[in-house]
Amino acid sequence: MKKLLPLFWVGAVFLFSGLTSCGSNPNEDRQNIVKTNLESSLLKKLHAPDSYQFGALELVDSVLYKDNVTYHKNFYSLNLNGAKEGLERQQKYKEEKSSMYVEEKVNSLNAEVKKYETILTEIDKLTEQLGEKTNDVASYTYRFTFKSENTQGVLSEYKYLVQTKPGPDYKIIELVQNESQALLHPNDFPGFTEMIKNYN
Repeated sequence: MKKLLPLFWVGAVFLFSGLTSCGSNPNEDRQNIVKTNLESSLLKKLHAPDSYQFGALELVDSVLYKDNVTYHKNFYSLNLNGAKEGLERQQKYKEEKSSMYVEEKVNSLNAEVKKYETILTEIDKLTEQLGEKTNDVASYTYRFTFKSENTQGVLSEYKYLVQTKPGPDYKIIELVQNESQALLHPNDFPGFTEMIKNYN
């Protein structure tokens, strides 16, 4: 019986290794879903769909919800500071009895200050509601390359930047050839889009 024990443990180790190696890879699963989403949308738009040849799909970036929160807080804080500085200038014009002082401008700037302060307060509320979910992924960015025949029948290579939502669907948000056209804060964060509609 003692001689059989080592064989048993060796077999158990191999069995465990086999089971773990057969488990799905989350990164590969995500990549496959994104590839499927891309091709199901792209093939309909190609001049010669039958000539399509997949090249590569490379993950280059991921954005967290907290990154988008920071982006929007910085954006509206800058707007708020700009409006406050405008009010300070108007106050100075008023004290100097300058013709640059405009009451309507003051009213407009006061409204802007109130709006931006409210937006920043709402962002803080949404962030608090999200809690630890602020650390979740908001979007993924990939470089996507493929080949396909153009209108002249020449097989050409195409390169795109792809931005997707998180799982489980990894829905395509943006597909652009020029990186400068990519979204700075794709997919925002839960509740933001609905909230900001009230202030646009």
